[in-house]
Amino acid sequence: MHYLFLDTEWADEAGRDLVSLALVSADGAHAHYVEIDPLPGNPKPFAADVVYPLLQRGAYARERSAMAKSTVDFLMSFEPAAVLADHHNDLRILRDLIEPAAVKRLLMRGTMLTQMLKDRTMREAGERWFAADPARLARRHHALVDAQALRHAWIEMTQRAPHVRTPSA
Repeated sequence: MHYLFLDTEWADEAGRDLVSLALVSADGAHAHYVEIDPLPGNPKPFAADVVYPLLQRGAYARERSAMAKSTVDFLMSFEPAAVLADHHNDLRILRDLIEPAAVKRLLMRGTMLTQMLKDRTMREAGERWFAADPARLARRHHALVDAQALRHAWIEMTQRAPHVRTPSA
């Protein structure tokens, strides 16, 4: 089983306007990061003031269908996979991004989409990871950095040593 850690950022209070999405493998060797293009207009203040300034744009900025295709392609390269997120909205945004047929295809291949329990101990593990590096802390709320923090907390909490696996072709 391949474990993939998901984080998303969104622009609205309801959590429906996708801004960015990241997936990181448990071994840390594989990552996928994309940003929506164009960005949602009229974002909530947190998104405008914190999330938008962290965006990388350029090659990472993709219109919705290209963003969805590259995300499905990344997920399909892992079989079977468990996509882990610490917030239910991350999983909903992922499902909303990729078409229902792609979700069904992934589920039939053994991919699981699940929310991790994020208790005090898990939050503290993530906080230690951020605190250990001021550069990481400065990029908190960048989807890729937050997915890496989730990966680190999971490794610490489960005491699983990551090992490199090559995704299936």
